[in-house]
Amino acid sequence: MTIETSTEYNNGTVKEGIPAFRVMTKHLPGPWADTPEAAKEEFIKAYEDAPRPFQYISRANIERCRMWHPNGVQEWTISDWAVAMAGEAGEACNAVKKLRRIETGARQFNGPKSHPEAVQAIAIELGDTFLYLDILAWRLGVDLERAIIDTFNRVSIREGFPQRL
Repeated sequence: MTIETSTEYNNGTVKEGIPAFRVMTKHLPGPWADTPEAAKEEFIKAYEDAPRPFQYISRANIERCRMWHPNGVQEWTISDWAVAMAGEAGEACNAVKKLRRIETGARQFNGPKSHPEAVQAIAIELGDTFLYLDILAWRLGVDLERAIIDTFNRVSIREGFPQRL
């Protein structure tokens, strides 16, 4: 995932336009911290260049969810997954509120201190929202990728736009 306005903190310096994955992986603790820089760069480059098809993300998301929930994805009701998704969407909105405070110069005691930090916080919450949306769709038996394509095309046709997926 590339976030053009992400920020990397390294010894107090800020660099704009760093891919979010690169920011996160550069500062991981444990064995990763002891990995030679060249190996880190090779791994990050391979990750950044790899295709990220929707089904790959969904499959990994569901597999991880099954590990997280001992009784499987069915352990939570459809309502539980919907509420979790809505909670994350609310957190995204809260992060947008903090971005707006930065834009208007309003006082803010907690949260991001710069536009790039705020955008990064929003990106994280949007990712969380999407992952819960994906599980909700799976729990309902909805092919989310197909639903997105169908919706996009339906709106384009309705509004007379030429774009189709």
